[in-house]
Amino acid sequence: MRPNGQKTKDLSAAPRWRTLLSMWLCEQEQIILRYLEHVDEAGASPREICRKAWTKDAWKDDERWAYPYLGSLKDKKLIETTPAGFYRIPPPEEEDEKKNKNPFK
Repeated sequence: MRPNGQKTKDLSAAPRWRTLLSMWLCEQEQIILRYLEHVDEAGASPREICRKAWTKDAWKDDERWAYPYLGSLKDKKLIETTPAGFYRIPPPEEEDEKKNKNPFK
């Protein structure tokens, strides 16, 4: 509970990036994450993300509009790249394994 008596939301079941949406992600980063939610585990190429994630007008204005945001999301560890260079949201199993991994073994 907060000091003023309000209850806080339980966000433990929500994906990690959703808890950050209202904090430090810009609109373009949110759009990319929403698009990547619906992509299979193989991921999506940067060009495909640029074409399909937002509007056709954004694609016509700048064919590479998503590239800087993909780099930013990767730095924030909200997305990962596959060996083929595609982007995807990390599967929840891998996140759990990383948290439970003992660095001293």
